Amino acid sequence: MSFAWTSISQTSTTNLVTNGTMEVDANWASSGTPTVNARSSAKAIEGTYSRLFTVDVQYEGIRSDVFTTSTGSRYLFSFWVYPDDATSIRILLRNGAASDTPITWEFLDLTQDAWNFRTILYAETAGGANAIVYFQSAAGVNSGSYYIDDVRVTVVDSPEADASIVPNGTMEADSNWTSVGTPTSNVRSTTQVYSGTYSRYFAVDAADEGIQSDTFTTVTNRVYKVSLYTQPSVATTAYFRIRNGANTGWSVNLYVRSIYTSVWNIVEFIFVENAGGSGAYIQLLSSPGLTTGGWYYDQIRIIQDDKAKFRIDHMNEAKTNVDHLTTQLGISAYSWTVLPVAANTNVTSAQVNQLMTAISYVDTNNTCATHNSTYNSGALTGDDNAIHTGKDATIYSSHDTGIHTGKDATIYSSHDTGIHTGKDATIYSGQDSGIHTGKDSTVHTSQNSYYLNDHNTAINSGQYSTVYNPANSYNLATNWGSADNGKLVYCGSN
Repeated sequence: MSFAWTSISQTSTTNLVTNGTMEVDANWASSGTPTVNARSSAKAIEGTYSRLFTVDVQYEGIRSDVFTTSTGSRYLFSFWVYPDDATSIRILLRNGAASDTPITWEFLDLTQDAWNFRTILYAETAGGANAIVYFQSAAGVNSGSYYIDDVRVTVVDSPEADASIVPNGTMEADSNWTSVGTPTSNVRSTTQVYSGTYSRYFAVDAADEGIQSDTFTTVTNRVYKVSLYTQPSVATTAYFRIRNGANTGWSVNLYVRSIYTSVWNIVEFIFVENAGGSGAYIQLLSSPGLTTGGWYYDQIRIIQDDKAKFRIDHMNEAKTNVDHLTTQLGISAYSWTVLPVAANTNVTSAQVNQLMTAISYVDTNNTCATHNSTYNSGALTGDDNAIHTGKDATIYSSHDTGIHTGKDATIYSSHDTGIHTGKDATIYSGQDSGIHTGKDSTVHTSQNSYYLNDHNTAINSGQYSTVYNPANSYNLATNWGSADNGKLVYCGSN
């Protein structure tokens, strides 16, 4: 499964998980005895921090504080995980009543050393104020570190009655489901039925045996919602995989633990198709390592979620802003490889990661330490220019002209005039001059001076002030902390 921001008909955008952003160093206790459980700034998908845990045995990790759920409500659980040393993670969801063994999911298809986004849709069986989510190392994983970020649990509406693309997912016809391996049974059944007259039953005597649907068609980068009902006769696990439409790999490889025997369990999740085509199919299998048992399946639905089209306008606007910043700051243009996003597609994790990298590139290469340019001015200073303009001033100086203007100033000086300003002049302003220094100024500026400082003037601050710092000036000090600070953000070469 790959990343998608979706609109799953949420009835509430309130996140039930306390500090799911990981920005506060609290609310995430250890599950088991991990060697590390700490807030970390080493990696973050959003904000400044993520949560890091390191394990030395399987099934160790972290858990959330408790939160409240309601019986019968459906919840969308989503999170980001960055595994340093593994390609799997174990997720546990405890119901609000804390009355049963938590339902367990193991995602087996993570990309190591990268951020992975995953979602789970689930229906609460017993609500209450004691729900908890757990993140742990998966079965057999006895070492490694994981970063967790942006953990969310939100309430969602009931599933829509959209058309499923799975052939005979209702199991009413005795067709469309072939054997994988050599299961001891693969039959349409009336013994256990969730809806309608029939379900599909298979039994195994070896691992990774089961049944497979006929093929169906998927579209690259589209969001799909999967829901199915299963009832194991003996085991408390379920395992299923979804082949991508191009038949080049698995879009989903998911193992669910701690489900109930002899009752119907609903399993729901979301994925983004990584390679569409007409060769997609779903496999329902015995759990890894399990060589005995039987499973009933019914009402298997895979729905293309057209309402989940990504807001590509936001992503492409962000790309345009990055390009604008590189131009304005005079740094080399960023080299895009996967952006912009094409119309009628969903944004991929690679595109999100590239946008984040581009923003970091701009930040890193914007080496200007002091913000010296101004609001609403038509000129930015270059190296060794002594340009000083006021708001909307129309005259700009070049090197050695010594022109200094204030807001709406009508008097402009030239080099060595001695009237108001000039390079190396010893007297810079007269009484009541509104240019750059005020009466009784004790420190005056020129090229290579160390301070732009004045007495009773608004040179260095003031709403919409357009004072530019000359090259090699070390400090804009005067009035900079005042209530009328200017709105200036970008600067020139130095």
